[in-house]
Amino acid sequence: MTSLRSLQTLTAGAALFAILGACGLAPARSAPRPIVRPHPPRGDLTVRSLTGRWVGVRQTPDAVETLTLSLVQSGDGLTGSLTRDGQTFTSDPARPAHLDLTGEFALELGRTHEIVVHGRTNATGDRISASIQGLSVQLVVTFRRG
Repeated sequence: MTSLRSLQTLTAGAALFAILGACGLAPARSAPRPIVRPHPPRGDLTVRSLTGRWVGVRQTPDAVETLTLSLVQSGDGLTGSLTRDGQTFTSDPARPAHLDLTGEFALELGRTHEIVVHGRTNATGDRISASIQGLSVQLVVTFRRG
């Protein structure tokens, strides 16, 4: 009698499975479905390589001063040097600056990293607006490819 009851239960389960399968219902999932959320739109900023020589000119009370910024970009890492009045300050290649998604960087120069160039490229990548701290005065300069 027990085997007959087992056979009836198995037959009922098979019939139920056939009916649900014929209706197009999928079997129950054991794990919840993942929620797919759209990503927010990002700003379309393309930064070309900053490797090269950049020249900045600023007016002083006595004369026109020219600053030269030489940069080498490798991925998002940035190293370089700044020349002002014949004096050159270089960055430590072991401590490169990092270029972020908006084109901003903070490059430390000098033996003790006393000079910091906070720069940001414009949308076209042909200018760098920079604030230079650690020289005798704080400078704000716009560099162009030179």
